[in-house]
Amino acid sequence: MVAEAFIYSTTMTGTKYLEKFEELSLHELLQYQSLMSLIALSSEVSVTNDAFQNAIDFALNPTINYIDITKLTLDSIEVNDDEDFGFNIGYANVSNNGDNPARVKIFVEISTHVPFEDMEIISVSSSKEYTEIPPNSESKISFIYGAPSMDKWTDDGRLIDYWAWVTVTSLNSDIKTRGVKFNVGTEQLGKAITNTIAMEFVPIPAGEFDMGSPPDEEGRYDDEGPVHHVNIEKAFYMGRYEVTQKQWRAIMGNNPSHFKGDDLPVEWVSWDDVQEFIKKLNEKKGTDKYRLPSEAEWEYACRAGTTTRYSFGDDKSKLGDYAWYIDNSGDKTHTHPVGQKKPNSWGLYDMHGNVWEWVQDSWHDDYNGAPTDGSAWENGDGTYRVIRGGGWCDFAGDCRSADRPRGPRRSSNLGFRLLKEE
Repeated sequence: MVAEAFIYSTTMTGTKYLEKFEELSLHELLQYQSLMSLIALSSEVSVTNDAFQNAIDFALNPTINYIDITKLTLDSIEVNDDEDFGFNIGYANVSNNGDNPARVKIFVEISTHVPFEDMEIISVSSSKEYTEIPPNSESKISFIYGAPSMDKWTDDGRLIDYWAWVTVTSLNSDIKTRGVKFNVGTEQLGKAITNTIAMEFVPIPAGEFDMGSPPDEEGRYDDEGPVHHVNIEKAFYMGRYEVTQKQWRAIMGNNPSHFKGDDLPVEWVSWDDVQEFIKKLNEKKGTDKYRLPSEAEWEYACRAGTTTRYSFGDDKSKLGDYAWYIDNSGDKTHTHPVGQKKPNSWGLYDMHGNVWEWVQDSWHDDYNGAPTDGSAWENGDGTYRVIRGGGWCDFAGDCRSADRPRGPRRSSNLGFRLLKEE
C-alpha cells in the first residue's frame, strides 16, 4: 500500500529563526528560549523543548549543517496490509533534495475514527534513531506502528477506521513536515444490528468502486455501461438477508407471496408495495432510517470489494455455492429459505439468486449521466424501476454483480432487502 505525501508549510517567521541557530552561541541560544516558545504559538512551526535542545546541539556541533525544510520531502509510505492486530513495520521513503546532510526521525500517530464521531488519538510512536540522509539522495526508513486493542471497537457493530499520520522530523531544523495519512485497516465487527422483527443488518463501510461491467465481460448487456467510478461517502447497514414473509406479515398483516413459508423471501410485491412497507416500518420504529438501497449501494455491497463477474470471482461453476438459480433449483421450482448458501465477504446472503431485489432507482437504458455519489437515480417518469441479483429460475449470467434489468410490476421471482442508514 503506497500513499502520496504532502508537506505542511512553514512560516517565514519560523524559518528565519531556525536559520539563525547555527549562527548563535550557546549563551545566545538560552536567551532565545522564551522567544522560540512565542514563535511556536504564533506560527505553523512546531518548536518544542526538544527543538531548543536541538538548537543547542547545532551550537555545540558545527559539523551539523542547517537544511532547508523545503528540501526534505516524505515521498511515500509503504505499510504492511496484514489485517492482524498488533505491531507492524512500515517504511517511509524520504528524500533530501538539499546540499547538506539531513538527520531525520519518523513519528507515527495512530487515530481511530468511528463514523459520525470525533477522531481519537490512541498511540504515538517513532523510529528509534535519527537516520542521516546524504545530500540529494533518498532513504527508506523503517518504523513500527500498532493497531488498537479490541476495546476500541464499538459494541453496536459499527466500523472503525484506523488512520496513521506519519511525520518526518529533521534534527537539523526540527520542523515537522506534515506527512502521509494512511489507513492502517478497516475492521468490521461480526455482531450485526437486529431489530424487533428479526431483521438483521450488516455494517457496510464507506468507499469507492467502479460500477458496471467492462465490454469484454462474459454475459454482459449494454445497459451495464459505461463503467463509472462511484464514491460511497457514508457507511450504512445492509440487510443480511432478503426480507422474509414472516417479517412482511409482522408489518403489513398479510402475505402476498405465491410460495408460502415464514423463512422464504417475500415475493409478488411491487415497488410501490415495498414503499408502503418501508413507510409503516419506519412509523413503527419511530425513525426514517429504513429504505431501499440505491442501485449503486446495492452493487457496492454485492461486490464487497471485488471487480469480478460475481462477488466470489469469475468462475460461474462456483455459483451454486452462493446462489439458488436455475442450475441447482432442480425440481424445487420455487424460492428457498434465506441464508442457506454462502455469503459474500461482507456477510450478505443471497445477493446472487433466490429472488430479484428491488432498488430505489428508476430504469435508464445505460449509465450515461448516472450519479457518482452513490445516490439513487430517480429522474424520469418512474414507470420502471431497477431490479438486481437474479433469482431461482434465472441463468448464471443473470445473477452477475452488474446485471440490471428493469423490473416487472410483480413476480414470484421478485422481492427485496432493506438498507438502514446510520
